[in-house]
Amino acid sequence: LKEMNNGGVTMKSSTMVSIIEMYARNRTSVMQEQDSSSKALACQTDSSALNATLKSLLDTPGGSSIACQLIRKLAREGRTCEAKFLHEQLTQLGVKPEDSATSTLIVQYGQEQKLHQAEELFESASTSFPIRGPVYNAMVDALCKCGNIGEAYHLFMKMADQGHSRDVVTISILVTHLTKHGKFQEVENIMHGCFHGEVELDTVAYNTFIKSMLESVSKQANYTQLSTYMIA
Repeated sequence: LKEMNNGGVTMKSSTMVSIIEMYARNRTSVMQEQDSSSKALACQTDSSALNATLKSLLDTPGGSSIACQLIRKLAREGRTCEAKFLHEQLTQLGVKPEDSATSTLIVQYGQEQKLHQAEELFESASTSFPIRGPVYNAMVDALCKCGNIGEAYHLFMKMADQGHSRDVVTISILVTHLTKHGKFQEVENIMHGCFHGEVELDTVAYNTFIKSMLESVSKQANYTQLSTYMIA
């Protein structure tokens, strides 16, 4: 890469992505080794090389989006250490990772029951750049998957109060978990907010609301309220 840059030759984006992925993979392997002395040196070498290649990629048209595509790919493959490392490198270079990249990594943490890592990433993203609806929705999803239903509900309501978009899939997941735990008042609050906030719901979300209301204790009251919402 250095020789090509010195010679004025531009490397293809796909080649740079392969190099970045290789260094990220190497760093993960080294981190798992026992020898701490060699670990520190190897990690520093891989980080420097990846950083230089990443800078070159960011100088190309659409380089930031390409890097975020790689983060999403790594996260979906369960290679969260590599995805997180690349996410951190982008942030350190002053580049805001796309919401979809941050969201995908948070959701993957939730699927792997790694709530601490998800919360760390969410807090880090909140500190570095303004976060929007997709990242909030991903964190709600992760909290639900890890069984922290109360926190998921409060974060969802905070997100709604701040005017962020509410994802219908996240709504269905949260309502389902709240229903299982008998938190019908919380479900009603979400339903009220969605209908009066003109959130565009799909069939799955409607069915989830209906199922929750049918399972609630005060059935007759909820039948009436649900009918009112549906007619409106």
